[in-house]
Amino acid sequence: MANLEQNSKNSPIYLASASPRRRMLLEDAGFILTVLPSHIPEVHVAGEGFADYSLRNATEKALHVAKFQIPKDSENGLVIGADTIVVASNGTQLLEKPNDANQAKGMLSLLSENWHEVITSYVIFCKKTCILQASRSVSTKVLFRKLFDDEMDRYIASGEPYDKAGGYGIQGAAMGFVSRVDGSYTNVMGLPLAEVIGDIRAWELKQESKID
Repeated sequence: MANLEQNSKNSPIYLASASPRRRMLLEDAGFILTVLPSHIPEVHVAGEGFADYSLRNATEKALHVAKFQIPKDSENGLVIGADTIVVASNGTQLLEKPNDANQAKGMLSLLSENWHEVITSYVIFCKKTCILQASRSVSTKVLFRKLFDDEMDRYIASGEPYDKAGGYGIQGAAMGFVSRVDGSYTNVMGLPLAEVIGDIRAWELKQESKID
């Protein structure tokens, strides 16, 4: 932890996301962040692959922050953009953030007793040069147990589904819906932490080698 904290002080991290879960994951790992949400519209283009869509969103968020939201005289560091989507078990249905209770109920009903795929894409840009340092899409499979109408209704009434892809957050009350997770748990939360830390560390090692 101390080593990560030291690295993060030397290499500022700018998080192009309003997600409290992504912020929590990185801060718990010891990084000191500047959070700069980009508010880029997320619109899926017909025929666009789901992972491609997620990666495009992440890229546009990070580049917007790097080019327009960080003061020019700020210290050099890394800009991270990320986007999480949920794909239903049929592989053809994209489940984004529900707009209302009916949409949330429909999504949860679709996920009940089925596997689904959570894809989080992230990119890392050098703030100073806007050169891409890392670009990945990570997939995790999640299985829900059978969900009953009354518990779905209670969950929706809590308001928790509305800012989350697929209408649920694995770290919240919906953790009791999950029977199995095949892959990265933090990926389902919104950021595959092991991969992100590995890419940050690789960039830092390059910077250290330049100084040496």
